[in-house]
Amino acid sequence: MIRIPTYSYLHSFLFAILSLFVFSILMNLGENLVDLNYLLPDSYSYIQAAKDLYSNFNVHPIRPLLYPLMIGLPFLWDASIEVVVYWSIFLNLIFWFLQHHLIYKILGFFASKKEQFYGSLIFSLSFGLLAMIFQPLTEISFAYFSLLAVFFFLRYQKEKKDQLLLLSISIFLLSVLIRPGILYPAITFLFYGLWVLRRNFITVLKFWPLGLVLFLFFLQLFKMNEQLGTFKISNIDNYTWYTYLGAEVEADQTNGIRDEIQQKRTLEINNLNSWSEKNKLASKDLKSALKNAPFDVFKNLLFNLFNNITGKSNAVESMKIRHPENVHHHFKNFFLILSRVENFLFGFILILIIPLLLFLKKIQMNQITWILFIYLIYSVFVSGISFWQGDRFSIVCYPVLIVLSYYFLAQRKLSLQQQEK
Repeated sequence: MIRIPTYSYLHSFLFAILSLFVFSILMNLGENLVDLNYLLPDSYSYIQAAKDLYSNFNVHPIRPLLYPLMIGLPFLWDASIEVVVYWSIFLNLIFWFLQHHLIYKILGFFASKKEQFYGSLIFSLSFGLLAMIFQPLTEISFAYFSLLAVFFFLRYQKEKKDQLLLLSISIFLLSVLIRPGILYPAITFLFYGLWVLRRNFITVLKFWPLGLVLFLFFLQLFKMNEQLGTFKISNIDNYTWYTYLGAEVEADQTNGIRDEIQQKRTLEINNLNSWSEKNKLASKDLKSALKNAPFDVFKNLLFNLFNNITGKSNAVESMKIRHPENVHHHFKNFFLILSRVENFLFGFILILIIPLLLFLKKIQMNQITWILFIYLIYSVFVSGISFWQGDRFSIVCYPVLIVLSYYFLAQRKLSLQQQEK
């Protein structure tokens, strides 16, 4: 009889399958997949973006082309929306299992087998991520690409091969075409890489994956300019400001009701003819708010941050339970509570525990930890521009935070061992 080593990858993988299976059963997934009434509102904009891309080669005003390109493949055969949703779920399943594999593999760079196992187990029990598998949204795929970029960056730090750094940069840039909110960190990372490789610039020029990603970048920009007159990856930044944080600021300034003001602003910006006009309106409103009501901007930004990092999973909440007395209803409430706890722990560790340990000099920062920490802080900070998003901004960072936490733990162990010597 073959004995499988304790804490092996096979054990970890089987646990991931078990957690996914049990979650699906307890959340009444079979019934939900039949009518698809559980989909979150943003799902439909991605499906529409995919349809436009495959039907007319048009890009979407706020959804960059990569995710629509992936989920819209069935449109080549005139598939129904239901087929596209099921295809997107299949892709999410693949990306989720690939993330699990990467977590285990990355932790192997600096952690023990036992720590690898428990790190991947923590990932498998991230119920917000599990629920998001069944939504045609970008969270799962983006989390995978960002974690893959971290994987190659850590390999570069270990092996010092230029191609690994360029691959990490290329993948991180590519993820911008899934979620444009990390455009500025991605560009910063690109310039960091160019500076590091400034003496081997020929290597950069010969690295075709980076060239391919930059081609897709400029294709998105030129298509946006051609169709909409905006030379941007996405118009989501201005639109979100005007209909979310800007609405909160106006409500404070006028003593109005936030939801009513949000509805009014959404109608105003949607009724404008061009995206150039919409961007001008939002930019003017932002400048006015920063000039005349900076305190209200900052206050609402912090309020949104707090609510988002302590919120529950919208994906879990969207699951439909037809009979309130059904046992599935109790499990749904249970998973909602757990998703809120997970989200809170994420914010607590990132915003309080890590800075506190740094202040107490229990852990030390290096190039790797600074890059990962700044990326996580930025990802959480940008969530403040919109409200009541639940864990949607946090869950994409869960895998990277697991890696960072175990990296700090490994550093701490090494430091204690050196002190004992």
